[in-house]
Amino acid sequence: ENHMPPMKKGDVLVYGHTHVPMAKAQGPFYVLNPGSVSLPKGGNPPTYAILEGREFRVLDFEGNVVAKMVFS
Repeated sequence: ENHMPPMKKGDVLVYGHTHVPMAKAQGPFYVLNPGSVSLPKGGNPPTYAILEGREFRVLDFEGNVVAKMVFS
């Protein structure tokens, strides 16, 4: 997130490695991270992500939404 590639309005960056779930708008583009199913960090539960249409959801194994972003 601190070393973003060149992006333009409406672009979506999906990345991992930090093991911290996130779904947020950052200026004119979106930043998404599904978290981790096996080694979650930051006190977060194990999570995974689903992209359906224009909605990105990060869920725990009980189906609770940890983070959500709807793309415009």
